[in-house]
This record gives sequence, C-alpha cells and structure tokens, in this order.
Amino acid sequence: MKRRFSGRQCLLKVDRVTRDDFARVAAAHLLSPERLRLAVIGPFEDSVHFATLLAG
Repeated sequence: MKRRFSGRQCLLKVDRVTRDDFARVAAAHLLSPERLRLAVIGPFEDSVHFATLLAG
C-alpha cells in the first residue's frame, strides 16, 4: 500500500531539500554530457560559434 502524506508533510519534505541535494541530482541526471542538447533558431551571420559548441 502506498503511503500518503498530508500537505504539511509534503512541504516539510520539500523544505529539507538542500542546495547540495539539488546540485547532486541535477549533475547526475540533468547536466550529464549525454543528456545535454542545444537548439538554435536563426538566421545567424556566423555559425562558427555554434559549431564550436556542438563539437564539444
């Protein structure tokens, strides 16, 4: 059976999340190189800057 939390309990759990917790999860799941994407909408006069970013 799934445990249910009251609104107050949920807020207390959210309040306990630290910057370090957030940074650790972001680095592991959001900012890993294989997950990064780049989208560019243009036109641009010089695409060299974007080509450099895509090349890594």
